[in-house]
Amino acid sequence: MQVGFAKLREQRFEDPKPVRFLFGSPLMGFVWFFVRIFLGWQWLSAGWHKIYGDTSIGWVKDGTINGKFVNGGDNIVGFWNRAVAVNPQTGKGPISYGWFRDFLQYMIDHRWNGWFTYIIAYGEVLLGLLLVIGAFTALAAFGGALMNFNFMLAGTASTNPLLFAVAILVILAWKTAGYVGLDRWLLPAIGTPWQPGRVFNRQAATTPGPRPTPYAGATGD
Repeated sequence: MQVGFAKLREQRFEDPKPVRFLFGSPLMGFVWFFVRIFLGWQWLSAGWHKIYGDTSIGWVKDGTINGKFVNGGDNIVGFWNRAVAVNPQTGKGPISYGWFRDFLQYMIDHRWNGWFTYIIAYGEVLLGLLLVIGAFTALAAFGGALMNFNFMLAGTASTNPLLFAVAILVILAWKTAGYVGLDRWLLPAIGTPWQPGRVFNRQAATTPGPRPTPYAGATGD
């Protein structure tokens, strides 16, 4: 039996009340504030030592370490080289997927470390600041999760699995994660691609009467 696309109907399933409260209630914004601060501080501190002080040598600065001259970007290319290395005895390395190993090798061969190191260092600081002040929280958490994901693809665990999981939770709580922060005003002003805010919707801004809030309908009842 053929069913035309015109006859197909969207299925709607409501989330359980605890889930709606966890990810949608403004009250949970105060809980997500501490989660956000934890995640933001991790990124801020990780990027800070790559930009300032002696620890920035090999990242964004040239310098001498233990009597050896180091160029900016040497640290990241060293990490890439260790990641793509293959044990001659086992034929295996830290990376499980050949396509990702080829991608890193491409960056090594084309010396992308010279400019990519700045993206990592300043990107980590930017993500950390945005998460701490609660501005564009979901986008910042997504950027952090993307970096965690790439580090894990390169065979590095460390704190990446935990930070990745926390970032996913913050993304799911995008409506309230930044409630105790600048998103409380940025979100209704700018909105989302599927629901523009007052800045991009003049009619909504000039129409009298009650206006939706960034957390409308997310009461967790």
